Amino acid sequence: MGAPVPACAERPQPTYLQFPQNISTIRAEHASLDRENARNPELVPRRFLELDMRDAGTSLDLPPVYQPQLSTRSDELSLQQLMDALGVYVRPRAVMVVATDVRDRLFMLAVVRRAIPGTIPVALEGDHLLTHPEYRRANRGTLMVANGRMQACYLDVVEGGRRQRSECRLRDRDGREAVPGSRRIFAFPTDYAANLFRASQELLLAPPGERVAADAVAPPDPRRPRSPLSVVTLAGLQGIDPESYVRGMADGAGPGADAGTVPRASPRSTLIAADFRVLALNLVLPALVAAAALALFSSLWLLLSSRPGRSILPPLRYALRETGWSLDRMLRPHAYGDVHARDEAPANQPHRAPALACALLGVLAMAALLLFALRWGHLLLIEQFRGAMRGALDLIHGRDRATLWAMLALYLWFAVLVATRLRAWNRRCAIHLRRAPAGFDAGRYLGRRYALSSLLLAVAAVIPPLAYWGSRLPDAVDGARMPGLLALAMLGMGVFFLSQALLQNGRLVRLGRDLRDHVVEALPDGALPPEWPNPHWLGTSPRSPLAAVFQDKDWLVLDRCDDRWPGVDPTELQATTALPDPRARLPRWRAQTVAELKFGLTCVRSCLWAAFAAPVVLLAMQEVFPFALEWEQSAVALGLMTLAFAVSAWLSISLERAPLIGQMFTKDAHHVSLLDVLRILGTKLLLLLLMLAATLTPNLGEWLQNLVGMLRI
Repeated sequence: MGAPVPACAERPQPTYLQFPQNISTIRAEHASLDRENARNPELVPRRFLELDMRDAGTSLDLPPVYQPQLSTRSDELSLQQLMDALGVYVRPRAVMVVATDVRDRLFMLAVVRRAIPGTIPVALEGDHLLTHPEYRRANRGTLMVANGRMQACYLDVVEGGRRQRSECRLRDRDGREAVPGSRRIFAFPTDYAANLFRASQELLLAPPGERVAADAVAPPDPRRPRSPLSVVTLAGLQGIDPESYVRGMADGAGPGADAGTVPRASPRSTLIAADFRVLALNLVLPALVAAAALALFSSLWLLLSSRPGRSILPPLRYALRETGWSLDRMLRPHAYGDVHARDEAPANQPHRAPALACALLGVLAMAALLLFALRWGHLLLIEQFRGAMRGALDLIHGRDRATLWAMLALYLWFAVLVATRLRAWNRRCAIHLRRAPAGFDAGRYLGRRYALSSLLLAVAAVIPPLAYWGSRLPDAVDGARMPGLLALAMLGMGVFFLSQALLQNGRLVRLGRDLRDHVVEALPDGALPPEWPNPHWLGTSPRSPLAAVFQDKDWLVLDRCDDRWPGVDPTELQATTALPDPRARLPRWRAQTVAELKFGLTCVRSCLWAAFAAPVVLLAMQEVFPFALEWEQSAVALGLMTLAFAVSAWLSISLERAPLIGQMFTKDAHHVSLLDVLRILGTKLLLLLLMLAATLTPNLGEWLQNLVGMLRI
């Protein structure tokens, strides 16, 4: 009656479920089934064990429980019934697996991850086998509650003139003095082995004559901390501060509610078979730093060049070229004589990116560069500074927010660059609408910006994953809300740019058809050079239209554009018809037509790359930070990559057959060159295959490491 109520009585109580006793038999048969599927791959592998009906007609009359071939199938369905009940009725935030055999734990963790992907798997015992390379990615994010550290540290201390061994954490108690050079560290694969070693050391180090009674209960040690918490990562185990984690759970918000309740990392870290990941990061991070630096250099060129805002040009190529010219002019002024700088173009031209957009590009590139350089410095100085060690270990384990935001900033830089190109192209099309001939059906495609249509498609594509995410309400050790919203944003941007590529391609095809039907064919005979348009007239080799590069000479043509385009100036037409040289006929109109079509083709190609890069960046983000529902997000990202690749191939073929555009850039408007298609799709195909291999083959790093070792590289 008067007993105090426990503090945990008002909290939700756990639900205890007993999985089948012979879970090991189910596990063993599934392992045999996996090996069989590896030898003989099937298009759709079986999820459950096969129910063999061949022995149903025999005279054996025994209860089903004594027939192993039936009991394992029945127990498997019972196990699935438990998982369905948890996922539908209980919807737990965490599922703790308790089993004596670590193989049963691994099997049950995989079952929990597959049946309830939004929950936090918890293992009650510490074991390094949870981080086995074959199960590491499947167990990523699993919380391991060990009964003591799996690493023991002992040293010799001097107390009262007597030398004895003691644990490292107790060396300063009672003024005992540590003996230099006596520190010994013992690593164990399980917490049981570590605690057994500690118990044996306590018995061996007990003073002579003292005897511990068998039924004596040791009083609680006030110095004993909470059970150490660790999370399974891509590189082993990383400790979590128990105080902050338990405090976040006690607040009712959960570990993944918001950024404020994410547990702080503990200095404890165990790297297990992480050498290839460390090597890969030391190779990838410098490349990312270089990419961010080049992006910043290009942004400064867009903002500070003699003619700023030329975002439609390849920014890096022209930034390097013009910087080289400027340095050469400074070092050798006598070689240029009285060469003057180019005249400034008017600031209100529609094909120029605004200064605010160029400044935003610079800010995004600077942020990405600083964050990437910070983590690269941490990897290089991991032994010199404690802060550098913590940041580097977060990156190695795949729990690094700084690198996550740096990747997002670098992708946003490219997305903003593509958006400036789309804005300039839409403004030019709006101007051409006012000057289009009467025969143009221009109001249906030149006057539309298509931004709202693409935005609606992106929202519609995000709604099903958002509904699935909301139905699961996932929890994760490192938080689930921020990574989930970030994944949805990347998916939405990919769909937005993919739809823009399709819509802008339709606009280009219609523009080429109208130019051919209502302008070129309406001109008198001899107004244009024979066989125009043709790649040879452009001074380039035949190629896919998507491979056309907008150059500085095309920019100069737009600077001095004809106000009557897409129509033809009657004065110019009358003056050039009588010219004997065919190459001199309508030069301004022909040059502007080529420049306008190159402008549109560059926008289509940029949108395709932005759509393809969004899922690639999302998959790369998953390597540096854990995402809830990672398998589902990876499947959606791979699907979007495949769709973007297929759309790129279809648009390449479509543009080669498009009126006027196909004739202008390819050998034959009705002939599709496989080499041209591979030229424009080769990089995308390589990235797609690489991401497929990395996602579908969890031990790809181990395979590459073995290959490198076999080749002695």
